[in-house]
Amino acid sequence: MLEKYYRMRGVRGAEKKREKRVEGERKAGRKKGEGLPEQLIGRLTGENVEMHMLRGGVYRGRLKEVGKYEVILENEGGGEVLIYKHAISTVVKTKPLPF
Repeated sequence: MLEKYYRMRGVRGAEKKREKRVEGERKAGRKKGEGLPEQLIGRLTGENVEMHMLRGGVYRGRLKEVGKYEVILENEGGGEVLIYKHAISTVVKTKPLPF
């Protein structure tokens, strides 16, 4: 059954799909391998945010740095917190905090 499908579509169908996807990513301004969540978190660098974790915790502060697998959040007391991206559930931009 699959052989018939591949003969009808041809191998080139899959190649064209891949080319379209890569071209769409370039038009969107993304780097290769960079997804939408990475783009959005990168835009929030320097902003005051509230991060909700998968296990229910909440961190508030200024988003200081964004790495490939982690983010650094500067909290109200001036301390820094390293948070792995895979542990983040939701990121919300908040009003400025009085530092």
